[in-house]
Amino acid sequence: MKIRKWISAALLGAAIACAWAMPEAAAATRTVEATGMYVMEKDDTRIDAKEAAVKDALRIAAEEAGAYIQSRTEMQGGELTSDEVRSIAAHLLRETATTYTWQIEGNGKSFICHAHLKASFEEDAVDAELQKRAVERRK
Repeated sequence: MKIRKWISAALLGAAIACAWAMPEAAAATRTVEATGMYVMEKDDTRIDAKEAAVKDALRIAAEEAGAYIQSRTEMQGGELTSDEVRSIAAHLLRETATTYTWQIEGNGKSFICHAHLKASFEEDAVDAELQKRAVERRK
C-alpha cells in the first residue's frame, strides 16, 4: 500500500512539473499571419508575382513579429531600380502555410496576386539576433 501511494505521489509530481514547464515552452514559439500583394507588370510571370507577393507578406510578418527592419529603395528616372528589404525575423521565420488569390482590376488592366501566409518563429532566436546586431553596431 505504501508503494502504491509513493508511485501515485511521484506520478502526480511529474505531471505537475510537466505542466509547470509547458507554458514556458509554448511561449517561445509564435505564429503570425500576413497578406502580401504584387501587381503584375507587362513582363512578369505568375511565378514572379507569387514570389514577390510572398516576399511582401514575409516583410509584413516580420514587422508584426516586432523585429528589426531595414529597407532601401532606389529610383532612377522615375523607375524603381532596386528595392531591398532586410529583416532579422525574415530569415528566422518559417512559412507553415501559404495560399494565393488572384484579382483583376481596372477593366482587366491590372492582375494582382495576394499571398496569405502563416509563419512561425522562435522569439528567443529573434531576441538573440537583435542583441548580436546591437553588439556588432557598437564595435
